[in-house]
Amino acid sequence: MWQYQRTDELYHWGVLGMKWGHRRYQSTGIRAAIARHQNKKVDDSFKKWKENSQKRADAIELGKKKNAAQREYEDDKTNKNSKKIYKDAKKAYKKAYRDNTTYRKGQIRKEVGSDLSRRYLSAARKIKKELDKNPDDKQLQKKYNNLMSKHDIERARARKAPEVAAKRSSRKASAKRFMTMSIKAAAGTAAIAVGTRVVNKYLQNHDVRLNGNPVHIKTRNIRDASEWIKKGKNILKYFY
Repeated sequence: MWQYQRTDELYHWGVLGMKWGHRRYQSTGIRAAIARHQNKKVDDSFKKWKENSQKRADAIELGKKKNAAQREYEDDKTNKNSKKIYKDAKKAYKKAYRDNTTYRKGQIRKEVGSDLSRRYLSAARKIKKELDKNPDDKQLQKKYNNLMSKHDIERARARKAPEVAAKRSSRKASAKRFMTMSIKAAAGTAAIAVGTRVVNKYLQNHDVRLNGNPVHIKTRNIRDASEWIKKGKNILKYFY
């Protein structure tokens, strides 16, 4: 509050943070609105991260269930019930896997692949104990070699999965950026073309002439002019 005293001096009673032309409650309201907006962005980002993390965890869990069902089916492929359980588990895993981003798919494949490789290794070790007792048993030797081969393959795939996913993610991001730039460029070209037609229609309707000839503007002229304007702006930076 301002008050003029007889002493020809100007006095002011206020609080710290007050500004000319702003009531204090107005300034506070604006800051609070900005803060709420910033908090919402952080909250939304955290919520999105949490959802994606849960999707990844669900896919890994279903992948491990698929692995267990797969091993039971491989041990006895004549069991129709085991085959159905494995088929359903595989379908559920694939669905959950698809809901994840390309980058997280690599993490999922690593976890699920490592789990499957460990299952093959565990089964191979059991066979190895029997094979040590019967070293001439060719059937056991074949089964052991088969399990170890599957273990090695799944282990290698699991180790490589994150790297492959990262490269795919990078390529997809590059392609997306290229498409966005292409769309923007196409939209700009279309806008220039439409604008050119409108201008030429106006010039034609009003019979605008230059040196006795009708004036007609080409899209190329506009693009060239835009490019020269941009170049001119860049050149002027060196003089100011």
